[in-house]
Amino acid sequence: MLVANKSKRFILAPYIQDDHWMLLLFCLYESVIYVFDSLRKERKIRLTTPARTAFKLYVPEGGLRNNRKEFLWHHTEVQCPQQEGGTECGFYVMRYMHDIVMLSQKNPNVNWKVGLGSRSYTKKEINEIRELWAKCFTLECL
Repeated sequence: MLVANKSKRFILAPYIQDDHWMLLLFCLYESVIYVFDSLRKERKIRLTTPARTAFKLYVPEGGLRNNRKEFLWHHTEVQCPQQEGGTECGFYVMRYMHDIVMLSQKNPNVNWKVGLGSRSYTKKEINEIRELWAKCFTLECL
């Protein structure tokens, strides 16, 4: 994934662990991974070893843009909207992806630790993303 996309600024990777969806934002130029977690709690992300392995393959292929030896991880300090219920994490991940793409188009130098803020999404914002994804799926996949 990293080597094939080394010319990209970032990669969005939805990730599920213990029945909870999170979004990993791989910022390739900075060699940083931001974890957008709608339940922002301390957890050991089990993807760290595969990410280290991918990074070791990525560097010799010309993907290194700084002097880091491995990806720097940001998790609990990343501000992102927090879910109030117990089942919305998938919709939050879809909304994070949408908001990250839209924000990065407006400002390519977003500070992702604070970029999305820490409020909750409204029902309107969650319904909006449901409709966008349903339209996309209907047009592209059916």
